[in-house]
Amino acid sequence: MLQLRLTSSLFLGALDAVTLLGILLLVARNQTVLWRLIAIGATAFGAGLGYLACWWFGDVRDDFGIALTPIMRMWVAFAFGGMALAIVAIVQRGAWHRALGGLMIPIVVLTAAIGFNEDFGYYPTIASIVVSNPYAHRTFTALPRRPQSTVPSLATWRPPAGMPTKGALYSTPIPGTVSNFAARDAVVYLPPAALTRNPPHLPVIVALSGQPGSPDQLFVVAHLNAVLDAFAKTHRGLAPIVVAPDQLGNPWSNPMCLDTAAGGNSATYITVDVRNWVLAHLRVLPQRRDWAVMGFSQGATCTSQFIAGNSNEFGAGLAIVSQLVPSAGHLTIAKYFGGSAARYAAVAPTAVMNRHGRYRDTMAIWVVGRGDQRYGTAGGILQRAAARQGMNTLLFVAPSGHDMNTVRFAFANALPVVLTRFGFGPAVRR
Repeated sequence: MLQLRLTSSLFLGALDAVTLLGILLLVARNQTVLWRLIAIGATAFGAGLGYLACWWFGDVRDDFGIALTPIMRMWVAFAFGGMALAIVAIVQRGAWHRALGGLMIPIVVLTAAIGFNEDFGYYPTIASIVVSNPYAHRTFTALPRRPQSTVPSLATWRPPAGMPTKGALYSTPIPGTVSNFAARDAVVYLPPAALTRNPPHLPVIVALSGQPGSPDQLFVVAHLNAVLDAFAKTHRGLAPIVVAPDQLGNPWSNPMCLDTAAGGNSATYITVDVRNWVLAHLRVLPQRRDWAVMGFSQGATCTSQFIAGNSNEFGAGLAIVSQLVPSAGHLTIAKYFGGSAARYAAVAPTAVMNRHGRYRDTMAIWVVGRGDQRYGTAGGILQRAAARQGMNTLLFVAPSGHDMNTVRFAFANALPVVLTRFGFGPAVRR
């Protein structure tokens, strides 16, 4: 049951049919013309209320951080309209309609939620909703240094007999030793080569989720591990080690990858605590050229910030549907910047780039969604600002919107550019 695919046409068709049948029975079964007019009026009123809620909480207050698509708004209106119809039936009709109305409330909400999810491309299965960070827990110990002469290079690496054909995923704590940031367990991906007795030192990708989200998001929802396993299969088991830390603290918090009194030291956690932990516990290359940061949505905005302000730690960045500036909603300036618009403007990635000046040997890639009505232009603005300061930049345009479909597009089209930068060599047949 947990592996039921929420986007399968069979499941969607069956759910839509049950919902439509229930609505028709509520409206049409043994009723007067007056009742049908009341039912239609209640449904229209509820749908209008749903559209109003989308406008107020999405457009005015910006509580979701994204622009709701027309399809998302349609499903919200459908849910409000269906609930209004069911409530009127419960209040005004007999026992049969009260029972059906009570049953239809969760059904229309479920149908709308599944339709909303299909448009956003977020949860593929029930398991991806109910299971958080499903990977085996592992506490990594600090690694002793190896004599450099015993460490195989990426160029000389040859897969040993018995090397796994796929990488491994682990859930592990990364303490906020310096930042005191209260983070949830991170997810670590080790490619096949890293699972051998004498692995080479490998490049690192720090991967950041959207918000709301959790460190497992890019693996559970977008299957980043499968993408890297496929790469490793044709590159002698080599791929980057990926560390997905928690830059949020909890799913509903957005500290914006900054150090603030209100949100905690999220930036220091990523750039100091996570980096120090990786260097101490994993067989990785330490140079900035071999470190990349990438993220989706809020994590993409963090990526834009880090590639602009922390280029000494990260030589490459892949930002998938980034905002132009970090934002935690309509109270951002008041809550996090003491009401100072100037302080807020100073943390914008473009402002940081302009203060920094020319960058050396830095790759920055932005991916935008053609259907992203709110942030679709941000990637281009950031890309042009980075190019003016000497970054090696690219801009990819996905046919989707501000959703996980654009993440999958980015993994297929933009991520290979970052992997090529790491110097794994040309693909070979195994």
